[in-house]
Amino acid sequence: MNYIWDILLKADKQNILRGNIKFVPAKVYSPYMEIAFADLNANSLPSDNTIEINGYYRFQNIFDELLNVNFDESKELIETFFDIVIHFLDEIDLSQGLCKNEYYKKFIMKDIRNGSFGYELSENINEFNKEEIDYLLSGLITLYVTGESSEKLKLHLEII
Repeated sequence: MNYIWDILLKADKQNILRGNIKFVPAKVYSPYMEIAFADLNANSLPSDNTIEINGYYRFQNIFDELLNVNFDESKELIETFFDIVIHFLDEIDLSQGLCKNEYYKKFIMKDIRNGSFGYELSENINEFNKEEIDYLLSGLITLYVTGESSEKLKLHLEII
Protein backbone atom coordinates (compact mmCIF):
# COMPACT_ATOMS: atom_id res chain seq x y z
CA MET A 1 0.00 0.00 0.00
CA ASN A 2 1.79 3.07 -1.25
CA TYR A 3 -0.93 5.63 -1.92
CA ILE A 4 -4.01 6.86 -0.06
CA TRP A 5 -6.35 5.41 -2.69
CA ASP A 6 -4.78 2.01 -2.02
CA ILE A 7 -5.87 2.34 1.61
CA LEU A 8 -9.51 2.77 0.57
CA LEU A 9 -9.38 -0.24 -1.73
CA LYS A 10 -7.86 -2.30 1.08
CA ALA A 11 -10.58 -1.07 3.45
CA ASP A 12 -13.26 -2.13 0.94
CA LYS A 13 -11.75 -5.63 0.79
CA GLN A 14 -11.67 -5.83 4.59
CA ASN A 15 -15.28 -4.53 4.81
CA ILE A 16 -14.20 -1.44 6.73
CA LEU A 17 -16.30 1.64 6.13
CA ARG A 18 -14.25 4.41 4.54
CA GLY A 19 -15.61 6.88 7.07
CA ASN A 20 -14.12 4.81 9.88
CA ILE A 21 -10.60 5.41 8.59
CA LYS A 22 -8.80 8.33 10.17
CA PHE A 23 -5.95 9.99 8.32
CA VAL A 24 -3.42 11.89 10.42
CA PRO A 25 -0.28 13.79 9.45
CA ALA A 26 2.75 11.56 9.91
CA LYS A 27 5.30 12.60 12.49
CA VAL A 28 8.01 10.38 10.97
CA TYR A 29 7.88 9.57 7.27
CA SER A 30 9.92 8.86 4.19
CA PRO A 31 10.06 11.60 1.56
CA TYR A 32 9.61 8.83 -1.03
CA MET A 33 6.34 7.38 0.26
CA GLU A 34 2.85 8.73 0.85
CA ILE A 35 1.85 6.22 3.52
CA ALA A 36 3.91 6.21 6.71
CA PHE A 37 3.55 2.63 7.98
CA ALA A 38 6.06 1.34 10.48
CA ASP A 39 5.97 -1.96 8.55
CA LEU A 40 6.53 -1.29 4.86
CA ASN A 41 5.17 -4.71 3.90
CA ALA A 42 1.85 -4.35 5.77
CA ASN A 43 -1.01 -6.13 4.00
CA SER A 44 -3.85 -4.91 6.16
CA LEU A 45 -4.98 -1.76 7.90
CA PRO A 46 -3.99 -1.13 11.52
CA SER A 47 -6.53 -2.29 14.08
CA ASP A 48 -7.44 1.30 15.07
CA ASN A 49 -7.87 2.30 11.37
CA THR A 50 -5.59 5.32 11.87
CA ILE A 51 -3.31 5.90 8.90
CA GLU A 52 -0.35 8.27 9.01
CA ILE A 53 0.08 10.18 5.75
CA ASN A 54 3.01 12.15 4.39
CA GLY A 55 1.02 15.20 3.27
CA TYR A 56 4.02 16.59 1.41
CA TYR A 57 4.43 13.65 -0.96
CA ARG A 58 1.83 14.72 -3.54
CA PHE A 59 0.06 17.60 -1.84
CA GLN A 60 2.80 19.92 -0.66
CA ASN A 61 1.09 22.97 -2.14
CA ILE A 62 -2.01 22.21 -0.03
CA PHE A 63 -0.39 21.23 3.26
CA ASP A 64 2.90 23.16 3.27
CA GLU A 65 1.85 25.94 5.62
CA LEU A 66 -0.78 23.93 7.48
CA LEU A 67 1.69 21.25 8.61
CA ASN A 68 4.48 23.67 9.49
CA VAL A 69 6.29 22.34 12.58
CA ASN A 70 6.56 25.86 14.01
CA PHE A 71 2.77 26.23 14.09
CA ASP A 72 1.62 24.83 17.45
CA GLU A 73 -1.89 26.25 17.68
CA SER A 74 -5.09 24.31 17.04
CA LYS A 75 -3.56 20.84 16.63
CA GLU A 76 -6.98 19.18 16.89
CA LEU A 77 -8.44 21.48 14.23
CA ILE A 78 -5.48 20.82 11.94
CA GLU A 79 -5.84 17.03 12.33
CA THR A 80 -9.59 17.18 11.66
CA PHE A 81 -9.08 19.37 8.59
CA PHE A 82 -6.28 17.09 7.38
CA ASP A 83 -8.52 14.02 7.73
CA ILE A 84 -11.38 15.66 5.81
CA VAL A 85 -9.15 16.90 2.99
CA ILE A 86 -7.34 13.55 2.62
CA HIS A 87 -10.69 11.73 2.42
CA PHE A 88 -11.79 14.19 -0.28
CA LEU A 89 -8.52 13.82 -2.22
CA ASP A 90 -8.76 10.06 -1.86
CA GLU A 91 -12.23 9.98 -3.44
CA ILE A 92 -10.93 12.10 -6.32
CA ASP A 93 -8.03 9.66 -6.78
CA LEU A 94 -10.41 6.72 -6.90
CA SER A 95 -12.84 8.34 -9.31
CA GLN A 96 -10.12 9.26 -11.80
CA GLY A 97 -9.62 5.59 -12.56
CA LEU A 98 -13.31 4.86 -13.18
CA CYS A 99 -14.69 4.05 -16.59
CA LYS A 100 -18.22 4.76 -17.78
CA ASN A 101 -19.48 1.35 -16.62
CA GLU A 102 -18.17 1.96 -13.10
CA TYR A 103 -20.17 5.20 -12.95
CA TYR A 104 -23.24 3.34 -14.17
CA LYS A 105 -22.71 0.75 -11.45
CA LYS A 106 -22.56 3.48 -8.80
CA PHE A 107 -25.87 4.95 -10.02
CA ILE A 108 -27.57 1.55 -10.23
CA MET A 109 -26.32 0.64 -6.75
CA LYS A 110 -27.75 3.90 -5.42
CA ASP A 111 -31.09 3.03 -7.05
CA ILE A 112 -30.98 -0.47 -5.54
CA ARG A 113 -30.37 0.95 -2.06
CA ASN A 114 -33.21 3.47 -2.56
CA GLY A 115 -35.63 0.66 -3.40
CA SER A 116 -36.05 1.32 -7.12
CA PHE A 117 -35.49 -2.39 -7.82
CA GLY A 118 -37.79 -3.51 -5.04
CA TYR A 119 -37.86 -3.46 -1.28
CA GLU A 120 -36.56 -7.02 -0.90
CA LEU A 121 -33.41 -6.37 -2.92
CA SER A 122 -32.71 -3.08 -1.13
CA GLU A 123 -32.97 -4.85 2.24
CA ASN A 124 -30.81 -7.82 1.24
CA ILE A 125 -28.15 -6.27 -1.01
CA ASN A 126 -25.66 -6.25 1.87
CA GLU A 127 -25.79 -10.05 1.98
CA PHE A 128 -23.88 -10.16 -1.33
CA ASN A 129 -20.10 -9.97 -1.36
CA LYS A 130 -18.29 -7.45 -3.56
CA GLU A 131 -17.79 -9.86 -6.48
CA GLU A 132 -21.45 -10.91 -6.48
CA ILE A 133 -22.61 -7.29 -6.44
CA ASP A 134 -20.25 -6.47 -9.30
CA TYR A 135 -21.60 -9.43 -11.28
CA LEU A 136 -25.20 -8.37 -10.64
CA LEU A 137 -24.52 -4.76 -11.63
CA SER A 138 -22.69 -5.86 -14.78
CA GLY A 139 -25.70 -7.99 -15.70
CA LEU A 140 -28.07 -5.07 -15.19
CA ILE A 141 -25.91 -2.84 -17.38
CA THR A 142 -25.94 -5.52 -20.07
CA LEU A 143 -29.73 -5.60 -19.85
CA TYR A 144 -29.94 -1.83 -20.26
CA VAL A 145 -27.47 -1.68 -23.15
CA THR A 146 -28.70 -4.67 -25.15
CA GLY A 147 -32.38 -4.48 -24.27
CA GLU A 148 -32.39 -8.21 -23.54
CA SER A 149 -35.33 -9.72 -21.73
CA SER A 150 -35.46 -10.79 -18.13
CA GLU A 151 -34.26 -14.25 -19.23
CA LYS A 152 -30.73 -12.83 -19.35
CA LEU A 153 -31.08 -11.59 -15.78
CA LYS A 154 -32.32 -15.01 -14.65
CA LEU A 155 -29.22 -16.57 -16.19
CA HIS A 156 -27.00 -14.13 -14.25
CA LEU A 157 -28.85 -14.76 -10.99
CA GLU A 158 -28.62 -18.55 -11.36
CA ILE A 159 -24.83 -18.29 -11.54
CA ILE A 160 -24.71 -16.22 -8.36
